[in-house]
Formats: sequence, structure tokens, C-alpha cells
Amino acid sequence: MYSQNKLIDGIRSFSPAREKWVSKAVEDLPEKVTVHFKTGQTGLLDMKNPRAVLWARRIEEQKRANQPVYVEIDEETNIITNVRVPRVFRVEGLDEDEHGNLMVRLQPSSAIHVLLRSDPNFESMQASLQAAMDEGSERLITETRDGHDIIDVRELEEGSGESLEPSPLTPDDPPVSEARALEVFDNMIAESCDPCNPSSDCIPFLYPDDGCWIRAHMMCHLMRNGGPDITTNPPEDPEKVWISASPGNRLDPLTSNHPDCRISPNGWGWHVAPTLMVSLPGGDEKRVIDPSLSPTPLSIAEWKNLMRDPGASLDEGPWTDWSEFGDGLGESYSLAQASEYSYIKYCRDELEDRCATDGPPPYSCTRNCFFIIDRNTFSDDEIEAMLHVGSPALIEAAFYIVVDGFSPYELGFTSATMEMTPTLTISLNIPGMTITADRLEFEYPAHLNRRQRLTWVYNISFANTTGFTSERITVTLEASLSTVSDTGYLYLIRQPNPYEIDGETSWLSTDLRVFQIIGGGSKFGVTMGSDPSAFITQVITNLNTHNTAGQTFENDISVDQQTSQLELSQTVGGTPVYNFAVAKVRYRALTVSATDVRVFFRLIPWATTSLEYDQATAYRRHEAGGTVIPLLGIKNNEVTAIPCFASPRINSAVASMTTQTDTPNVQTIPPNPSGEEVVRYFGCWLDFNKTTPQFPLHPSPLDGPYTSGRVSLQDHIRNEHICLVSEIAFAPAPAQNGNTPSVSDKLAQRNLAIVESANPGLTFSRRIPQTFEIRPSPSRLENDELMFDWGNVPVGSVATLYLPGFDTNDILLLAAKKYRSHRMVRIDEHTLKFDTGGITYLPIPFADGNFPGLLTVDLPEGIEKGQAFKIVVRQVTGEQQPIAMTHRIEAPRPSWRRIVGSFQLTIPVRDKADILPRQQRLLSNLRWIERAIPANDRWSPVFSRYVSQIADRIDALGGDSKKVAPSPTGQWREARRNCLILNLATFLLTALLVVGIGTLTGGLMAIIAGLAFVLLIGAVRLWIDKCRPKICQLLRGVLAGAAIGAIVLALIAVLGTSTPQLITTLAASAGLAALIAIVSWRRGCFG
Repeated sequence: MYSQNKLIDGIRSFSPAREKWVSKAVEDLPEKVTVHFKTGQTGLLDMKNPRAVLWARRIEEQKRANQPVYVEIDEETNIITNVRVPRVFRVEGLDEDEHGNLMVRLQPSSAIHVLLRSDPNFESMQASLQAAMDEGSERLITETRDGHDIIDVRELEEGSGESLEPSPLTPDDPPVSEARALEVFDNMIAESCDPCNPSSDCIPFLYPDDGCWIRAHMMCHLMRNGGPDITTNPPEDPEKVWISASPGNRLDPLTSNHPDCRISPNGWGWHVAPTLMVSLPGGDEKRVIDPSLSPTPLSIAEWKNLMRDPGASLDEGPWTDWSEFGDGLGESYSLAQASEYSYIKYCRDELEDRCATDGPPPYSCTRNCFFIIDRNTFSDDEIEAMLHVGSPALIEAAFYIVVDGFSPYELGFTSATMEMTPTLTISLNIPGMTITADRLEFEYPAHLNRRQRLTWVYNISFANTTGFTSERITVTLEASLSTVSDTGYLYLIRQPNPYEIDGETSWLSTDLRVFQIIGGGSKFGVTMGSDPSAFITQVITNLNTHNTAGQTFENDISVDQQTSQLELSQTVGGTPVYNFAVAKVRYRALTVSATDVRVFFRLIPWATTSLEYDQATAYRRHEAGGTVIPLLGIKNNEVTAIPCFASPRINSAVASMTTQTDTPNVQTIPPNPSGEEVVRYFGCWLDFNKTTPQFPLHPSPLDGPYTSGRVSLQDHIRNEHICLVSEIAFAPAPAQNGNTPSVSDKLAQRNLAIVESANPGLTFSRRIPQTFEIRPSPSRLENDELMFDWGNVPVGSVATLYLPGFDTNDILLLAAKKYRSHRMVRIDEHTLKFDTGGITYLPIPFADGNFPGLLTVDLPEGIEKGQAFKIVVRQVTGEQQPIAMTHRIEAPRPSWRRIVGSFQLTIPVRDKADILPRQQRLLSNLRWIERAIPANDRWSPVFSRYVSQIADRIDALGGDSKKVAPSPTGQWREARRNCLILNLATFLLTALLVVGIGTLTGGLMAIIAGLAFVLLIGAVRLWIDKCRPKICQLLRGVLAGAAIGAIVLALIAVLGTSTPQLITTLAASAGLAALIAIVSWRRGCFG
């Protein structure tokens, strides 16, 4: 678990006091409750967390008992993320397992507890446990809820115990009938706890982990008491049966009442249950009454078989034995006392807490295997083109095989390494094709005894194209491991149509590249002047005519992730910057030209995990006659994709976007009689850093003209980096709805973000923020998932995910149902934190719409300049995808899951001095954009937090974020100076207006006041246009001016100078200042 403040301490008080809110309904609880600990530390209970009410009760119980509590507190927010109750034990045995973990037997406890070798405090805790066993002394021990992993061991400060009163004994009874035994069993089940709301006297059968001896004792009392009507439920005379694990083994019964589908990951050392003597046709025989394991009474032999330890030993004894040692102490425990015994209360609390996170039992115990497909459709042309670049043609992470429901130990793993792979059977031997398991990612590598997802990542390589022998070849993949299996499919296709290739990585296509150029710079033999459309049009011509002054697409537009960045700011150092994209389209044909080949470039204003092709939403187009042109991508009346062109944009204020033309991107590609590949280049100006108004955030009418509400492309941007998709629009072979760029050679993408980290650096300089958007699939058959591949991110990195469109309680409940193990910790209603490493899956609740989010990664200390880390975020869906063929859509196979979109976050480590200027320019741009986002916009909370984190980065890098003024050009110093002047002008002109009205008369007052008013309106208008001040800044400026004007008028009145309107003007200006002050206060402008 990521680094948190872990504390064991006594409790001083709650704030507000618990008695003020404990009886209130959930919706009326305070938002936060502060817990004050005896050492002076505090922690916050987020009362919207369903576990917080239970935690508060447990903390209060510990406070009343003057006992400590174990808490984990998020260091940044001070939110309490976990509460455990330490308990007093004696150490009965310590045994090391084959993996180096310490198996610990404690009293009183039937469970086997484990001290993991991977715990950083393993040595000290082992020594304390050994000393306790040697001395026969007690220890205060804290453990995890489900895994029973010991996380803290310490000596007791004070002894604790429970006084017990003798209880009356009930007379013995003769054997009972089978029907009566079943009746007694049903009576016991009736005492079972409601797992989500256990009563104070129920029996927690649904918490099988521990406490069996108390459950057995309570059942014995209930049987011996009978009633409430003893004529229908007479007293019975139970005994007890004990079972102990054989040496070196454990009792390990299976049950759906534990999320691990076993009574605990470590098993029991011993177990006990009541028995009744039952009269059977063949003679009397004891039946075991154990609702924690069985729905009916069992024979002792059947009960033993459930334990899965053939060598286990049995011991029968009287009901009065409290523990396994035949101590007879049970006579001292009345039913009421046993029900109030601290250990049984602890078990009830654990059951309720488990219900809050995982839902009520029974839990799913299914095990399965499934494919996650990213790229499974390959064309011979694509592979041939890749082979020209390098051999073999390698497709990384083409698909994944996931095995779920097992613990790695069950499968035979001894370490968190790829010691084995699923058996993969390939139906056809494709010459030149090789499928290789590249790596294995564990969900919880430190806990190989827990059920978890195992994800194998597979690469596919081609040494040649000789295996592409027909229009379509279907290759069936059969994967199996242990008792589970699944089927996946690959498709090899031949289609002589224009295409683009992705290369090794689908979201960084080698045939779609971007570059930036400053004014006066040259590229491909063209000098960048003042007309970017003319520039890119000539670049396209030069590339296609090989008149590029020796430069080439391959060599002079880098695919390197760190040198292909674009610029959000209009200028850098006062010099204009322009962004462009170029697409390489390939074609193979002997005799037939491909006519009217178009390429549409679409800019998605944020990173996204969903790029499915849908002409009704993101990939809208207009077709009329022979004209085809891309339109705004729109979903839920919001712009989600912006087309970019080589030709100048039409004026959308007066013309519909359907009138846009883009002649340079309509071409004919000739054949080559030798069969060689023919290439043509297409391109566009990515004008997203310009401030010319273009489209409303919510277009109406959809395609214009837009007579109001237009904002610039820059104001649509929601991240430093954008996603770009190119589409080959070729009528005989169009992209199909449902396709993604990873499987369609008509679509290519660049979906990359680069955020730098400092070294050495403070925490915020190593905080890497990235906004993005997800769109859950419309199908409700299977929840989509986010799949975080943490790549080479260093150990100790921590991720924070902010999703204001979802409730984290819903996400965590889904995660508990879908995965046995996960690393997510709730911080608040919309924020989760989790460790990085391997692959993390996060379920997405069913929802309609597009949802923005913010991923933040905190890198640890010790990273070094020159390092670069890579994170890939994918969206996995269970929806089916059509197979892209030349003239038709093939029906997909029904079994696999697939990836609908991916983006990459690259983190290079550099010096602070190199990073700071870029971050200051970025913050200036982002603050400019932020002030154009409506408060009720779905992006507002995400973007506000994103901008705040960029500001924190600047402060940590040695800058002063407060001095960075908003500006579309990034010239924040100049903007700050100009905005201060306009702010001062507003203040002074307001004061001048007030004083002029109050002190001047006649025509002079009209001239001076009128001039001051006109200048004031002009200054405010200019301030708004050039600086986009927040409403509080405007209010404070006018307030200061009105207040100073009123003070001046008051001084003039005191000095004896007066005009007929002075007192009236003074009162009005004072009233105006008071009104503005009230409005400002209500808006929080003085906070």
C-alpha cells in the first residue's frame, strides 16, 4: 500500500462530538468528522464513505475501553483510509512456509495468521513474536481484515481481560431425531447476523475467518436453553467436536462466505462446532451443527472432509470446554456474556466492514480465463511496410491473456515472475508469424497467496508475408491454464486499398506525425511565413513531388515521443509557433488508380481512451454529390472532435461548416505495374493554439453558422497535449462503425502526453498530472474497465485518480465484486489512490456520456536526470467489434474482450531549470482557458484541479505561480504587467467617477464624470478581453474604487467643502461599496 501515516494511538475526542450526530440519518451526517488522538495527531473521517460510520463506532468503543486503535491516514488530505482494532494474543506457534513467510498461531484464535516476508518491518515483528512465545507473554497485534496479514506487533502497555459470571447448567437430554436435528440447525441459522447491519446478539456465521469457539459456545447455550416455548423447542444437550490441522498443514475448507472462497487465505489451525446425538436406523450417531460451513447437519466424517486435511485429528468433548485444551471454562460464560465478548463483537464489526466494501455474501467463486484483444487484424501491406523499416515486423502488446480467480500459489508460482504461461494452441501454422509471451503482470505481487488477476502480455512478429495467402485467414487461439480456458482469434487479410500503418504501437502511428515550426523557420523546402495554410499546402506538394530540399517524412518528422511535442501557446519567447500534422498514405495496385482519396484530420481536445469509429458522433461528416468534408464531432451536444484542414477555415459566424473545402487533401494515387508501394502525403494545420473564435462549446445549429457563443480552438483544449486521429475516406473501402485505430488501417492516431519531472525535486515537482476522458460503452452486458499498464514507473510511485462523474463507493463495490484483490483506497467521493506497478484494473460503472478525469502520478525521490518512464492507459470493453474487410463487415466472434482506446503518458526526468519556463508558459495558457470554461461545464472541476497542480509544480520548481498571469500567448510577464495596469485603471477610474459626481457641478461634472464613465467601461472591457479576470477580481477592483471615492468625499465633507449632491453621492457610494462587499463575501472573494 502506498505510503500513509500509520498510527496506533489512544483516542481523545471527536469533533464535532459524536453525540451530536450519532443518531442522525446518513444524509444528515456532517461531511467530515475529526478524530483527535492522544499524541496530538488528528485524522478526518469522510462520512460519505459507508465504512466511516462503522469506523466511528469502533473508534468510540476503543475510546470507552481506553484501548488504542490502528489507523492509516492519507498524508496529503489527512483522510482516514483504514481503521483496524489491535487485539491481545498469546503466541502459540511460529512456522516459516516455503516462501519465507511466517505462519503465526495465536490464542485465542482458530485462524492461522501470517507475517509476510515482504513487510519492511518483518525482522522486528518476528523478533517480538518470538520473544512473546518464549516468555509466554501477550502482544498487541494488528492484522488486515481478509488476508489476516500481521501489520503491527507491540508490547502491551496495560493488561486487559473480561470478567465472567458462572452460568446455570441445563440437564442432559437423550438423542434426537433427524428431523429434530434439522430443526435445531434451522434455529441456529435464524440467529445469523445480517452481514450489513449485525445486531448486538447475533452469531456471525457469515464471518468464517475466526471466532468459531465463541459461535460454538453461543449455539450450545441456545440449544440448552430451548424456547422461547419449550414445548415446541425443548432444551437439548449438545457436545463439541474439535479438529486440529496435521503437522505442517492447515484446515482449508472452501466457502463462498469469504471473498477468497476459502475460510481465509491462510486457513485455520483448529476449528470447533457443537454436536448433537441423533437417532438413526443404524444406531445413534453424532451430527455436527456448523452453519459457517454447511447448510445442513453433517456427520463428523463429512465435516472433517470439508477441512481438506486428511491427516487432521479429531477430539470430542463436553460443551463446557471453551478452548481446544479441554479447560472447562465454558461453564463460566453465560450466553449474554459470550454475546458481549470482545472477540465476537470484533467478528461482527469485521463482517459489517466487509459488507461495506465487498457487499454481502455469498461471493463469486468463479475462475476464468479470457482474452483482451488490442490488435488482431493484420494486412499483408501493413506488415510489408513495417518490414521495410525493420525485420521482423513487431506488434507489441497485440493481445492479453487474463487468468482470474486463482492465487498464484495455487497455480504453482513461487515468485512474482513469469515462471509459467498459459498453454497457447494456434490452429494454423502461419509461415513467418511468431507469438511470444512478453511479460506477466500480477495485480498484487507482494501477496501471492491471494486470488488475483494474472495478465500475460503477448507480442506478435512477422518475418515475412508469405502466410497471407487469401483474402482473409482466421487463426484460432486456444488458451488454457489449470481448469480454465478461452478462445481468441487473429485475422490476416489482403485488401488492395489505401491504408496507413501503425507500426509497433497503435496509439503512436508511424504514418501520422506532427511537428511544430516557428515563424521564419523552414521545413521540406518551405519557409513558414504568415500563412500557415499556404505553408502546409506547399509542404504536401513538395513531399509528393520529392522536392523537399533533401528532407524526408521518415527522417525529418520524428516519431520520438519527446521531440514530437506540439505547442499550446501562440508564441515562445515572443516568436509565433505553428503546429502541423502530416499523414502518409500507402497504396498497392498494378493497374487501377485510387481516385478521390481523402484524409480527414480530427483533433480531440484531450487524451482519450475511447476512439471507436462512429459517423453519428465523433466522426461526423457531410456528403453532397462528390463533396465529402469532416464536421465537428458531437456527443450530448458537446464538441468532442474538431476537424483540421490544409485549406483556410471558413468563417463559421456566417457560413455552415458544410461549405468547408480542403482541396490539398483530396488526391488520386496511381498504380505501380511492378506492384511496389505508392505513397502520397496529406497534411493539415493544427490551429489549436490560435485565439480566433471558431465554434461554441455547445454548437447550435450543429453545423453552423454560429451567430453567438463562438470560442477559439484553444478554449476547447483541456490538456497540454491533444489526441489526433486521421481517417482515410475512400468510398470503395470506408472505415466501419465500431472500428478503432488499432484494428483499422483506415484510421491512425497519435495519443501521447509528455509531462516532465524534476530531479532533484520537491514532491510537487515530481507530481505528474494528466487529464483525460472516458466514454463507457453503451452495452450493459459487461462493465468497461480502465487498464493501467505502469511500465517502468519506479517502485514507490503513487497514482491518484479523480473522476467527478462517478462515485468512488460504486467503483470500489464493483472492484470488490470483479476482483479479489485491488489496491484502490478511497480518499473522497470522487478520488481514489493506489500503488503503481504491473497492471491495475479499474471498473467503470454503467453510465451514458463522456466523463473527464484527472490521473496524477507522484514519483518517488531518487529518480535521475535522463530517465524516462512510460504509462499506458487503455479502456477495455466487452462489446464486440466488426472485422474490417474490403467490401463487407464480418461478424465477430462472441467471446473476447477488446481495447477501444489507449493513450500514453511519457515522463522524462530533467533539471528544474529546463522545466520551469515551459511550465510557466503552460500555466499562463491553462489559466486563460480555465476562465472560459463555464462553472457548470463537466470539465470545470477536473480542469480547475489540473491547473492547481500545474501551479503547485511551478512553486516546487522554484517559481512563483501567483505571478503567472493568464494569456493565450504564454507571455505571462507582459500579461501580468498589463493586467495590473488595467486593474489599477479600473480602481482609479471608479474612484474618479465617484469623486467627480460628488464634487463637481454643472457642465464640468457632466464632462468629467461622462469621460470617467466611458474610460471606466473601456478599461473594464479591455481588462475582461485581455486578462479574463475572475469575478472576484472585478468585484474587488470596483469595491476598492467605490470605497476610496467614498472616503475622499467624506474627507471633503469634513473639511467643510460641499456641493448639493455630495452627501447623496457619499451615501450612494458607501452603499454601493457595502453591497459589493456583501456580494464578494458571499462569493468567498476574501478567503
